[in-house]
Amino acid sequence: MKTRTLALIAVTIATIIYGVNYTIAKDVMPTYVKPYAFILLRVAVLLYYFGF
Repeated sequence: MKTRTLALIAVTIATIIYGVNYTIAKDVMPTYVKPYAFILLRVAVLLYYFGF
């Protein structure tokens, strides 16, 4: 694959992740989880995903 194609795929995936995260945050934050707890949850999932 060309470098441009890989870059476009990476940007598309990043945009999808951002959109899903924003949608979930808007739905969950005011009712179920406070903003600080949501940030901690995202960091914990990230650390688990990368194996730290």
